[in-house]
Amino acid sequence: MNRFEGKVCLVTASTAGIGLAIADRMAQEGGHLIVCSRKQNNVDDAVKTITETIKSNGSKGSVVGLACNVGRPDERK
Repeated sequence: MNRFEGKVCLVTASTAGIGLAIADRMAQEGGHLIVCSRKQNNVDDAVKTITETIKSNGSKGSVVGLACNVGRPDERK
């Protein structure tokens, strides 16, 4: 299925566990993902994992990552 083809999907807390699984599935189904978390190294690992899934699956999806702590006003901007 390609339920998310051509759509942008923002997934917060998406660097591990259920959030990562959801982001990975959306990418498999053609979504253009934005993953975010508080720590850049976690974001980088998630982007790598999802990129590998996209390549192995042949999906039209894509992924970028952003470190953001929503508890900090300057980072929300």
